[in-house]
Amino acid sequence: MFDWNPEEQERVVKILRLDLEHPNTFVRAWALDSLAMFALRDKKLRPIVERSVKNFEASASKALSARARQIRARLRESG
Repeated sequence: MFDWNPEEQERVVKILRLDLEHPNTFVRAWALDSLAMFALRDKKLRPIVERSVKNFEASASKALSARARQIRARLRESG
């Protein structure tokens, strides 16, 4: 993971949150995956990630639902 200062990390998180709504399925999947990585260190992001995982799991897109399952498993492992 990159070593960003707090301002840089805040900007990255804002961009990733916006990309959760991107029209491209793969961009949305990568954004959620990246946001989940931040949530491993920043617990305040966890509700956002969990809500998005739930939405992705309900998606008709196989790519989004598969990524959501992977992220949910990774979050479970981390506690």
